[in-house]
Amino acid sequence: MATIPETEFPLILRTDFSNNDLVNMLYEEALKGNQEDEYTPYVEVLNDQSFEGFTPQDLLKLIPKDYAHDFMFILDSLTIQHPEHPFICLSLSEFTFGETLRFIPKELYILESNLFTANMLFEEFIDKTDIDGIFRATGWYS
Repeated sequence: MATIPETEFPLILRTDFSNNDLVNMLYEEALKGNQEDEYTPYVEVLNDQSFEGFTPQDLLKLIPKDYAHDFMFILDSLTIQHPEHPFICLSLSEFTFGETLRFIPKELYILESNLFTANMLFEEFIDKTDIDGIFRATGWYS
């Protein structure tokens, strides 16, 4: 049975195992962070095939009581299939538990750094998504 482990940093949890080469490229892009500011996101990657096909709703049922993080990132089948490869950010906080938003891989560091430090709320990122529901950091700070 799949279990979500306690980790020091928020997870990137993979639920699609169809294209390892693409996934490795997406991880590289997402984990690059902001080279100009020399910021690398603090996340842990979980590639456990027992999560194959899981949806955000499935994962919510597996969150341990008193889980240490308010969000996780998910690499799913739409991440693989969509031309921009948007990951999911799944809110685990009390006020927005279960809400999701999509974001392009290079913006992972913006969500991670601001959600981890509570500099911005999940809802603020939802408000900054484009009409198609994907966060691309266009005007995110205004």
